[in-house]
Amino acid sequence: MRYCSNCGTASEEGANFCANCGSSLQRNQEEVNSKDFYSPKENDDYSSTSNQQPISGGIKALLYISTVFITLIGIIVGIIYMSDPMEEKRKFGKGLLIFGIVWTIVAFILPIIAFVFFALPYGMHYMYF
Repeated sequence: MRYCSNCGTASEEGANFCANCGSSLQRNQEEVNSKDFYSPKENDDYSSTSNQQPISGGIKALLYISTVFITLIGIIVGIIYMSDPMEEKRKFGKGLLIFGIVWTIVAFILPIIAFVFFALPYGMHYMYF
């Protein structure tokens, strides 16, 4: 026997609407089912990966800080997270990968270029021809 969630009246087993108030009993049954079991929604980011959790802010900060010291960490972890099914992890992975590449350029390539253009020409007058 079904009971109406709107007025509490008992209804017949095959009825789709409450005989007392006219509200839909089908909707009431769907609400009961959704309370008993988890049913993923279309826009739910965790529907395909129900066992995965989003990345915490502490882990994100730790990965960015470790990328500053070892740039390869950011590049590798960024590539791994970009292939994750969760949208949040893909966005974080893309940001970390970009940060790792930019930091590599800033920390290693620019100083080498600066050395070649500024330090080597001043040392040329000490060379013997």
